[in-house]
Amino acid sequence: MFDHLVYMTLGTRLRKSRQKRRLSQAEVAELVGISQTTYYNWEADVSGMRIDYLPMLLRVLDIDIDELLPEITVANTARKQTDGEVRKNEEEAGQQQLHDLYKDLLSSKDEVIKLLKQENEVLRIRNVQLEETQKAA
Repeated sequence: MFDHLVYMTLGTRLRKSRQKRRLSQAEVAELVGISQTTYYNWEADVSGMRIDYLPMLLRVLDIDIDELLPEITVANTARKQTDGEVRKNEEEAGQQQLHDLYKDLLSSKDEVIKLLKQENEVLRIRNVQLEETQKAA
C-alpha cells in the first residue's frame, strides 16, 4: 500500500507533497510558523523536525500522516494484525467463559427450581395439616 513511500526519505516526501500543493518552501515555512531555513533543512534531510510541528505541517500540505510517515503505518499495520489475532483469541476465551457462565446459570436455575418445588411441597403439606387441625377443632 505505502511500500513505494517507505523507500523515500522524509525530506523527499515533504518536497513531493509541497510541490503537489504548488507551494514554495517559504510559504510552507510561514504557514507552519518556522523559518524557511528550518523547513529547507527538513526537506534536505539535514535536520529532523520536532513532533509538535507535525499537525500543522500535515494541514498545510493537506496530507495524512500515512503519506508523510508510511513506516509508522507499515509498523502499525503489522502490530494491528498481531493485535487482531490477540483480540480474536481473547474474544474466543471470553465466549468460552460466557458459555461456561451460561451453563452454570442454567444449573443454578435448575437447583433453585428444585428447592422451590421442595419448599412448595412442604408448604402444601403444612396447609393440609392445618386444614385437618381446623376441621378437628
